[in-house]
Amino acid sequence: MSLWTRGVGEGGIDYSARALAELVRDFSLVDAFRAAHPTDPGFTWRNSRGAESRLDYIFMGGGQSGVKCVLLPSWASDHDALRVSLPMDRPKWGRGVWRLNSSLLGSDAFVIAFTRFYGSVRTLRSLFTSVVEWWEAAKSRLAIFCRRFAVGARRRDGAGVARWVASLAYLHGRLNRGEPVDWAVYEGAKERLRGLLEARAKALAFQARLRELEEGERPTAYFFQAARARVGRLRHRGWRRTDGTLAEGSAMMAVAESYYADLFSRRACDPAAEARLLDCVSARLGAEEAQAMEADVTLEEVREALFSLRDGRAPGHDGFPREFYVAFWHLLGPDLLEVYRTLLKRGALSASMRKGVLVLLHKGGDRTELGNWRPLTLLNTDYKVLAKVATARLRRVMGGLVSQDQTCGVPGRSCSWNLILLRDVLDWVEERNLPLGLVSIDQEKAFDRVQHGFLFGVLGRMGFGPRFIGWVRTLYAGAYSCVRVNGFLSGPVEQLGGVRQGCPLSPLLYVLFMEPFAELVRRDPGVDGVRLPGAAGEVLKIQQYADDTTLFVSSVRSLGRIRALTDLFGAGTGSRVNMAKSSVLFCGSWTEDIGDSGGFAVCEGGMKILGVRFWPLEAAAAQNWEARLALVRSRLGVWSRRQLSLTGKVVVVRSVLLPLLLHLAYVFPGSARAKLALTRAVFRFLWGGRYECVSRELMYASVAGEGCPEGATEAGRFYLAGFFRHLEALTHVVPRADVRSPAYEAVVRFFRQCPPSISRAEALDHRALYARLACRQVVAPSGVPAGVRWGRVSGGSAPAAVRDLHWRCALGRLPVREVLHRHGCSASALCPRGCGAPETVRHAFWGCPFAGVLGVFLGG
Repeated sequence: MSLWTRGVGEGGIDYSARALAELVRDFSLVDAFRAAHPTDPGFTWRNSRGAESRLDYIFMGGGQSGVKCVLLPSWASDHDALRVSLPMDRPKWGRGVWRLNSSLLGSDAFVIAFTRFYGSVRTLRSLFTSVVEWWEAAKSRLAIFCRRFAVGARRRDGAGVARWVASLAYLHGRLNRGEPVDWAVYEGAKERLRGLLEARAKALAFQARLRELEEGERPTAYFFQAARARVGRLRHRGWRRTDGTLAEGSAMMAVAESYYADLFSRRACDPAAEARLLDCVSARLGAEEAQAMEADVTLEEVREALFSLRDGRAPGHDGFPREFYVAFWHLLGPDLLEVYRTLLKRGALSASMRKGVLVLLHKGGDRTELGNWRPLTLLNTDYKVLAKVATARLRRVMGGLVSQDQTCGVPGRSCSWNLILLRDVLDWVEERNLPLGLVSIDQEKAFDRVQHGFLFGVLGRMGFGPRFIGWVRTLYAGAYSCVRVNGFLSGPVEQLGGVRQGCPLSPLLYVLFMEPFAELVRRDPGVDGVRLPGAAGEVLKIQQYADDTTLFVSSVRSLGRIRALTDLFGAGTGSRVNMAKSSVLFCGSWTEDIGDSGGFAVCEGGMKILGVRFWPLEAAAAQNWEARLALVRSRLGVWSRRQLSLTGKVVVVRSVLLPLLLHLAYVFPGSARAKLALTRAVFRFLWGGRYECVSRELMYASVAGEGCPEGATEAGRFYLAGFFRHLEALTHVVPRADVRSPAYEAVVRFFRQCPPSISRAEALDHRALYARLACRQVVAPSGVPAGVRWGRVSGGSAPAAVRDLHWRCALGRLPVREVLHRHGCSASALCPRGCGAPETVRHAFWGCPFAGVLGVFLGG
């Protein structure tokens, strides 16, 4: 580093530059810009007096080749941006599949152009033999049109960035030469450049499927780090072959293709076992229900199915998401209906509907083992809408076909039923010292091992007609998927078995597939269950939520009998129990020394069922809440790294924190200790561990219908409302005063502490119950007439930081001298600018002469 880089107008020697030169020399570092541009002085700062200097450096180790370094004018500083690109060896990443950027749907230009183009495509229908072939060709043409429109928009944006960068460089030059510059033009150029760069940041978020919880959050380092980290987590480094060797690079594709071809294959089943299982099917559709299932698809059904899908879901290989079909429903709806009716009539899907893209989600364990990844099939939206219509029809009749032991896929049932039943049964057997064994059955690759022949047999025994069964057959006839590995797609893998995870119909089909096993267990006299108190002799043997199966046994012989029944079900259906993950938990008077456990692993650290861990101990609630609070602290620690406003932090508490608690809150009421820990964690996050400027009572208070959620009350109202709804659903409720379960004692305490004016409707509605429990006051801005609404004061379109300032100003909680003096943090309450008046919030912003001068300056 030499003094000539200092530029004209700077004299003397900078000793900090000498120290930096010594550091560079000692560690053999190289100036990245000098390595790329040996003769360019590379000034990064200039002023209006003609001075210029290199104040910004990036150093790197010597020996690097292929380094690219450029200087770019910055909209945020009077320094130029220095960008250095280093070549790095990275795993090859394929192009993946195209998908429409949903932000285009908000462009009037795109909507007008697409409407005109689709009209021209519809005129080509007469050239095709059927509407299905036309639809396939139309989607291809529409995809090309959308790609070209997006590329044109992107090129215009890129040209805009280059144009405004060049404009700023020109204005910098004029400033450096002492020539006059229109500051409005200068600031306008910086603002336009800032907007274009923020748009690029949002595009990166779209590619990585990140969603900003706070509108207007700046593209900080964490934002980009999180976006790139998500992409990094999707990369697969290698797959383990069956012989234990590791396949890497291009060899991974063949390993994945072979693995899933075997998983989705058609398996031979024992006809005798299959017949015995089908004989267990006793529930049947009524005549009217069966007739309704056979009716033609209607336009209203298609519309309801489309609008019931969620936004933001990854589309299939054709790239058209749900938002696209919603935006152009008035154009596409009638054509879709005609396509669906034609498909079901001929019994075969179109080529694009048959194809899926298999993406892998890590479940835990060794990342090189394909068995530790869940295959999720990305399906085209037009396929999912058709499947959703069938799902809506099937859901309406599920209650009459599936026993109450199964709570998945049946309207009005919830997995909280299973958890509440488990909790109460454990309390009962512990209180009475009865023998109980909880057996958790883990079906290996449950959805992927469903054999279609057995499934269609179950549908036939349940009374479904040929048209609906043909509908399901059509969805799987010729279906195949391509495995996506590092952005590359494998060859086709036929879906000869299994139901697709990612299809709306799959959970309901699997529930019907498992119903014969549940009935087999209920009928078997060799399985001794638990006799429920006050249930008129009813015996509980099994509880299910989709593939999550828990059995209740009270004798040693039942364990061996369960093993025999699972083997019978596997022989007749092709399913397989993973004995390494299946276990038994002994409760009540039983211990693990009973002898034969039926081959199931004995669970010693509690059994985790549907996300909640159960122990035969009274400490189960406390241990569950402690584990959940540890997760809450971890999540809040991650979110505290983002530069969020107070408003954004409240959004995080609502949408990220509370969902972690509410599932558990349905089962176990939180203790006073857990509520205190939760409250402390939330407010430490909200205020960054600093002084809480606003009291917690005001933080909870309602501002235009919203406020910071009170976590303890929020969890409590879910437990109470869930309890009341559970009682409503029971058909045999007999109170027993001799049972003092901690879960029910919490309800008794609630009734003793709360006013008796809470109605039955409020008790069943958790939102109404929360409003009564919180008893929130409404915040009124101080010094503002009562008739002025907060929305007019806060300015909903203002940035989040500005809204925070307005909110604290309205509450009189800014750190002005009067407030600090009242809290003992300042010796005087007078204005520090010498006007002699107390510095209140009103004085600081409006009453002080200095505030008036500052307002005139900023306004001018």
